[in-house]
Amino acid sequence: MIWGIAINPNGPRAWYQKGSALVNDIKKYNEALECLDKSIEIDPNTNPGSWTDRGAALANLGEYEQAIESYDKAIEIGPNDATAWTDKGAVLVKLGRYEEGLRDYDKALQICPTDVHTKNLKGALLLQLKKYEEAISYFDKTLEINPIDSIALFNKGVALNNLRRYKEAVVTYDKVIQIGDNLGRAWYNIGISLANLGNYKEAIRSYDKALELNPDDAQTIYEKAISLNNLGKHKNAEKLVSKARDMGLNV
Repeated sequence: MIWGIAINPNGPRAWYQKGSALVNDIKKYNEALECLDKSIEIDPNTNPGSWTDRGAALANLGEYEQAIESYDKAIEIGPNDATAWTDKGAVLVKLGRYEEGLRDYDKALQICPTDVHTKNLKGALLLQLKKYEEAISYFDKTLEINPIDSIALFNKGVALNNLRRYKEAVVTYDKVIQIGDNLGRAWYNIGISLANLGNYKEAIRSYDKALELNPDDAQTIYEKAISLNNLGKHKNAEKLVSKARDMGLNV
């Protein structure tokens, strides 16, 4: 890749473009910071993207407070930079500052109401906060825009399971499987839903599908044991419980 830096080393745009590529495409965050800092040194108050990408680099390096400062500067320069609001919200969530994170997601969605990434992040946070009905509404909004968004479908299934709407959860996870994403966890969660419906034989089939993909998943082995035990296959269940314990599961 050829950068304009060689032609114009004092051009902030070239330094920004190189830094942005290093953050978003190449994932070399320390090198990205050097370029973005050079861009900001030349022109600190014109391009909010330099500050947004600087925040992303810092966040990926675990420097969350500094990242927030960069996002705040990006927002000061460009208050309609939806990415800065979303990314700042994600960092606040990492720090456990959930209400602030929600506010920033809402600000991003005011600017860009069709941004499925932000909708999924807000839905995932609502899920974490056990606000299941509200989370589902956000996943449904994502699915109106993209009916095969596997993240929204998977997390909607989690919310439905937590609401004990197990039949709906199974239908939702089936769609995830049809898409082909996150198959191991989708089969496992279908097993949980079916077991809660008392369909233990079907649950075991789902756990077996999950174990084909993740044979060393001790939790899946344990859940299969519970379904076997509920079917009266106690010896087989005991063997699987022992296996799960040997793998480090505390049961």
